[in-house]
Amino acid sequence: MTVFSRDKSFSRRGMGTIVFMIVIAAVLIAATGCSSGSDESEPPLTRESRSRTTETDHSATASTSSGHDAALATDQALAASTGHDEPAQSDHSAAADSDQAITISLTTTSSDSSDHAVESSHDVAADDGDSDHGSTEEAGSGPAHWEYTGGVGQNYWGLLEDDFNSCVDGSAQSPIDIRDTLVSDLQDISFHYKPATLVVSNNGHTIQASYGKTDHGHGGYMIVDGQEFELLQFHFHRPSEHTVNGHQAAMEMHLVHAAADGTLAVVGVLIEPGAFNSSLEPIWDVMPHTAGDEVVMETVVDVYELLPQDRRTYRYPGSLTTPPCSEGVKWNLMKTPISVSSGQVDAFKDLYFFNARYTQPLNGRVILEDATVGK
Repeated sequence: MTVFSRDKSFSRRGMGTIVFMIVIAAVLIAATGCSSGSDESEPPLTRESRSRTTETDHSATASTSSGHDAALATDQALAASTGHDEPAQSDHSAAADSDQAITISLTTTSSDSSDHAVESSHDVAADDGDSDHGSTEEAGSGPAHWEYTGGVGQNYWGLLEDDFNSCVDGSAQSPIDIRDTLVSDLQDISFHYKPATLVVSNNGHTIQASYGKTDHGHGGYMIVDGQEFELLQFHFHRPSEHTVNGHQAAMEMHLVHAAADGTLAVVGVLIEPGAFNSSLEPIWDVMPHTAGDEVVMETVVDVYELLPQDRRTYRYPGSLTTPPCSEGVKWNLMKTPISVSSGQVDAFKDLYFFNARYTQPLNGRVILEDATVGK
C-alpha cells in the first residue's frame, strides 16, 4: 500500500507538471503566432504602398514624355494632312486647341509630381522661319532652338524664352485668316525693284534669298503709305500661312522690307500649283539641301517678275510669324496668287514638308481690301 500510494502521488505530481508545461507552451505558441501574424500582415501593406508610390512616380514622369509625344504626333498628323486645297482655319485651330490642352496637362503634371529685331534697315533681314539673328523676316533672334512641330513647336514658342512672349500673349499676331474685309480705295504700293544677284540659303526653317551681300545685291525698295521700305530678303512657306476665307494655298512667299526707322513691311504672295514659273526656277536650281549652307547666285534675278500682275492687296497690322513674333509689322498680302508647277512645289516639299505657322486670332483688327488695281 505504501508503495502504491507513493507511486500514485508521484503520478499526480507528474501529470500536474505536464499540464503546466502544456499550458505554458500553448501560451508561448499563441504569443508567437500573434507576433508572427503581425509581421506577416504588415510587410505586404508596406510593399503595396511602396509599389503604388513607385507607379505614381513613374506615371508622373511618363506623362510629361507622353505629352510631348502626343504633341509631336498631333503636329505631324496636321502636317501630313495639310494640302493646298484644304481649308486651313479649322485644322489650325484644332491643332492649336489640342496642343494647348497638352501644354496645360504638362504644366499640371509637373506641378503635381513635386520678320527679328531690327538694328538697322541695312544690317538686318527678317524672315519668318529662321533663328539666325539678322537674317530672317520672322527670324528667331534669341538662342533658344525652335521648330514648327513637336516639343519646341509653335504652340510652345512662348515657353522657350522670355523674348518669345509675344508668340502667346500678343494681340496683333500673324498670320490670319482673311475674311470680313473693309473694301477701300487704298493708295497703290509703288514698287521699285531691280535685278540683282542673290545669296540663297537654307537657314534650317526655310529657303531664303537675301540682298545686300554681293556687289549687285540691292534689290530696290517699295513705297507704302508714303514711307520707303528697302527689300532685304524673301523666303517661302509650305503650305501658305495666310488663308483667305479658310482656303490655304500650296505655298506662300514673303518679301521682307525695312524702313530707315526699323519698321518692317512684308509683302505676302500666295502660290498655287499651275504653270511652270521660269522666274522662280533659277532660285530653285540652287536651293541648298543642308541647313546652314548658302549659295551665291551667278545669275541676276528680278523679283519684280515674281509678283502677280494684279497687285491689289489685303492690308493689316500684324507681326513676325516666327519667334520672337514681334508686332508692329505692316502686312500687305497680294489678293491674286502666282503659279508654280506641281514639280516646283514638290521640290520645296522635299526640303520643307511643313513650315507654316497656324492662323492667329484677329482680336478686333480691321483688314483693308484694296479696291483698285495697283500699278
